[in-house]
Amino acid sequence: MKKVIVLLFTAALCAVLLCGCRMFVRPSVGLSSFRYDHAEQYTGGGATLTDTVERVEIHWLSGSVAVQAHGKNTISFSEEANRKLTEDDCLYYRLDGTTLLIQFCRSGRWDLNGLEKDLTVLLPEELLLKDLEIDSVSAEIAAEGVGTEEADLNTVSGDIRLTDCIITKLAELDTVSGAAAAELTQPLESLRAGTVSGHIEATAPEIGAFHGDSTSGAVSLAVDIAPRELDIDTVSGDVILSLPEEADFALEVDTVSGNFSSELPCAQKNGRYLCGSGTGIYEIDTTSGDIRLQRGGV
Repeated sequence: MKKVIVLLFTAALCAVLLCGCRMFVRPSVGLSSFRYDHAEQYTGGGATLTDTVERVEIHWLSGSVAVQAHGKNTISFSEEANRKLTEDDCLYYRLDGTTLLIQFCRSGRWDLNGLEKDLTVLLPEELLLKDLEIDSVSAEIAAEGVGTEEADLNTVSGDIRLTDCIITKLAELDTVSGAAAAELTQPLESLRAGTVSGHIEATAPEIGAFHGDSTSGAVSLAVDIAPRELDIDTVSGDVILSLPEEADFALEVDTVSGNFSSELPCAQKNGRYLCGSGTGIYEIDTTSGDIRLQRGGV
């Protein structure tokens, strides 16, 4: 429960402070203050770049953000809006060394009332970024076929979806009223995901450490190689783990009214469920959600 409270606080803070952006919104008049450092170094509008890019950082307010792989050796980005854009409310970008920064609009105080924009970023198929960071308030975030060592994706009221992606080191996915889903094609060292009212779903060949927090959404994980570390907290959401039959872990379960079932060969010892020799350290806390261990994997 403490983790959920922290998530709520973090998400609320995100709506006011977007990691390097200072934003203030007055809904009654639609006036927004959206400010960021080094504004004079930014260029307005979409573009196609041939420069070397190792990190992509996006700050977006409403609409959607889609990051996709394409068969070209360029990086391009464009936007579509629900109204004609001016120099003030079009996107602005800056290349800081090998870091590409994309902002929702020009730094300043503007009337953004009702403005929604869909951002599309295209990356080379063979590119493996060092970091992909996306911060949003009400925009959905989607990535498809993208490769990166680390990914940090945050939104308040939108879904987060990763499809056919490669993330090798760390993935952090946080949303309040949306769902978080990750479909990964290669092993990942660590995945952390948090939602309040949405579900969490992850599939991968292997995830070394998995941490999931949800209030009313289910948490499901399917892997071919069982994690060495797992920590899941839910209130009313079910927990479903699809693991190989040879999974090796010690599971501590804390639930109020939820049921526990397992297709895996588990034995109870000292208040824990043991599969194999109990090498992996697992902990699941629920209030009314059921816990199911399924035989299989991805």
